[in-house]
Amino acid sequence: LYLATAIPILKTTLQLDVTTLLGTSAVLSLVLGFALQDTLGNLFSGLSLQLDRPYQVGDFVRVGQHEGRVVQTSWRSTRIETMRKEQITLPNALTAKEPIINYSRGGQPVALDLTIGTAYAAPPTKVKAEILEAIAESPIILKTPAPWVRTWEFDESAVKYVVRVWLKDWSDVPHVHDEVFARLWYRFG
Repeated sequence: LYLATAIPILKTTLQLDVTTLLGTSAVLSLVLGFALQDTLGNLFSGLSLQLDRPYQVGDFVRVGQHEGRVVQTSWRSTRIETMRKEQITLPNALTAKEPIINYSRGGQPVALDLTIGTAYAAPPTKVKAEILEAIAESPIILKTPAPWVRTWEFDESAVKYVVRVWLKDWSDVPHVHDEVFARLWYRFG
């Protein structure tokens, strides 16, 4: 309202050409808008992520193809640390467009599915019992919820089983893979 009142006053009283001033300010606004496009996109995406709260510092997440523990969030970016201790800075505009999987929200146990193949000659009840015994020996795998084993597929060279175990922290996944498969090799080898 003030601007609408000031324009005719400037034009009539001071004989200023306001069209040049308005044109210059419009061009300047356009240039600034394009220059700050990524920054403003990150800002608004950061605000959206702060309101939605799909993760917080300390959560283990997957954002698109990147997986790790969230170590910092800001209005511009999210920083995650991978299991190899690499730090990845993801712009919030990118993060807001990607699917986000939070493996540790609320401190609930996290399920891990493993696929194991055995020879056709091995009876399924014996295989399932051996797998459950090997899992029970692992201190990393939670006892509750209880792990389970299901016959899954008859492949060309093996009978495939799916094993579901529960972990307290998703960062234990590589250790569980190694431990379970090593124990099973000694049992079946």
